[in-house]
Amino acid sequence: MTNIFMKQDDSKNMKSIILINQILKIYDDSLDFEEVDDKKLNHKYLKCSPNRFMAVMNMLQDGGYITGIDYKEWNDGSFEFDVSDSSITLAGLQYYAENTKLLSKLGIIVESAATIAANVAGIIKI
Repeated sequence: MTNIFMKQDDSKNMKSIILINQILKIYDDSLDFEEVDDKKLNHKYLKCSPNRFMAVMNMLQDGGYITGIDYKEWNDGSFEFDVSDSSITLAGLQYYAENTKLLSKLGIIVESAATIAANVAGIIKI
């Protein structure tokens, strides 16, 4: 379903908004567990550049949507972060709910790479 007011390439222009939604979904899903799934919280899993991923994670923490991320930046410009003590905040849950509704109304379906792969595998087996 595509919104008639949306150009075909608008979803590409919204890639940071979509990435934010994917990250907040991972945090929302992790509420059932003791720690967030750090295997999903990386640029490779989310299929984005390392720079975009770090910028969005910084924005989410600075904006109060997630908390508890420990960043380390090295002299060579590389970075790493520890998400083991991180979690989504109430503001993050509210933003995630609103953003999901918006993306749905725009006809943009946001799924994780693993969900897409599982759906494709199911179709191929048919």
